[in-house]
Amino acid sequence: MDNILFERMSEVLGWRPEANDEASVTDLNAFPATLIEAARQLDPVLAQGFVRYFASTDNLEFIPGFIEDVVEHGEEVSGWRRGRILVPGFLPRSLVQLEVEKIIAPLVPAAGETWYHLRPRRDYWDAGEFLNGAPAVIRPNLNYRYFPSENVRDLLMPGTELNRDVDLKIATRRWTASTLARAAMSRNLLSIREAIKLLRACFPDANQLSTNGLVAARGLIQELSCLPENNAEVPGFRGPDDWYQDQVDVR
Repeated sequence: MDNILFERMSEVLGWRPEANDEASVTDLNAFPATLIEAARQLDPVLAQGFVRYFASTDNLEFIPGFIEDVVEHGEEVSGWRRGRILVPGFLPRSLVQLEVEKIIAPLVPAAGETWYHLRPRRDYWDAGEFLNGAPAVIRPNLNYRYFPSENVRDLLMPGTELNRDVDLKIATRRWTASTLARAAMSRNLLSIREAIKLLRACFPDANQLSTNGLVAARGLIQELSCLPENNAEVPGFRGPDDWYQDQVDVR
């Protein structure tokens, strides 16, 4: 830390950090409560330097978020950025080309793991949020050091609404149908009533179509044909599960 800033910090606090305390905190979830309270007495520039003084060098990149959430907004330090909800990060074009097993594979599913889906919200769907309704798994042991791998999105657990799913395949197909409906509406294609024609019209450059995509399209068409228009619910999540089951003819 700059000597001038160090002196200003010590003057405000009325005490000086010990030299052997520098870089002594290796886990930000264990940052001492007394030091957090001290940081709250400082202006933002000094607080940044104060926390950086105590944090080990491998924690420096996480300090801005730590200060915002814990020091400024009072989030509980032991639970800060602990636990994640993981969802597949594939775009709609990929969803209609991949089977369910490939879609969830980047999450590295564990045997017996409980699966959920993000609670579908019409306002998110209207805004074009493609993760809306996606299948999800809770990983409570992940901490602030976690970075998602390719085709994985991670969400912090507080504030994320989940529904528990019994059938992961159906949940994934409903999500696919929902993203397909958004693509079709944006292109004025919702009048198409054949699954493969709807998929080809929405994604003409898709080099293949999966059973997942075809069943999802068929389920969406059933919904559009059999249910009254409803601008409050999310397309793909309105009809019965039977519409998203495997059937012999999905062509």
